[in-house]
Amino acid sequence: MMSSTMNNTMDERDLFQTNKQISPNIEKTPLMLAAMENDLTRVKYLLDRGVDVNVVDKDGLSALHHIRLFHGHHWLTCFQLITTSNGVYCLDRPGANGQTFLQIALKNWDKQQCDDFFRFLMSENCRLSGLEIRCPVERYSDLDEFDSDKRQRMRKILYESGAGITDILIILNFEREHLYEDTKEYENEFLKYCYGVSLRSKCRRIIRQSLGLGIKQKVLKLGLPLVLQHYILLNVTGTSH
Repeated sequence: MMSSTMNNTMDERDLFQTNKQISPNIEKTPLMLAAMENDLTRVKYLLDRGVDVNVVDKDGLSALHHIRLFHGHHWLTCFQLITTSNGVYCLDRPGANGQTFLQIALKNWDKQQCDDFFRFLMSENCRLSGLEIRCPVERYSDLDEFDSDKRQRMRKILYESGAGITDILIILNFEREHLYEDTKEYENEFLKYCYGVSLRSKCRRIIRQSLGLGIKQKVLKLGLPLVLQHYILLNVTGTSH
């Protein structure tokens, strides 16, 4: 029994360490299979052995796109580990449903750990501009769990991260607020916020727009003071003018 177990372990290790492209018979890499199960132990094992996280399957999907978002206890940790193991440039690539991770986060903020997921995507500088809006439901205004205050906070974070006002208002519009409010309080408050940001916030927006994905590594290489690094990466409490 022990010999059989050891052989199975060695076979598994051999498979993990080959780091081959996708087999025509399997169509998924070992990392993709681990991601599909949100198997944190296997994901860590593979990443520690330097597997290529950017290999894509026949549909053009990487290991990140195979993670079962909002399922189980380890999905977000698996997502973060793969992203920070050189998978960051897959973040703006649409998945099987044609949506980017940022679109998915904006539509599912009532789900487990979605607030942390959204903030992680923002810290990695995911792009809002150019997201496709193909049907009314993708305007994010008809959620079952509606929270105007939370939507407003998300608008502000998106703006601080470098997104344009027009792009934000397309994705997170005020249609639902207008159904329940006689005034345009939220809309006016948001526009006032945007037009009143400080010079340092404007500079941060420009920096983030210029650096794009992989912003963490790029900022670290600059050797800036830690407090400035945190500010550029939005590692501050709330949204600051």
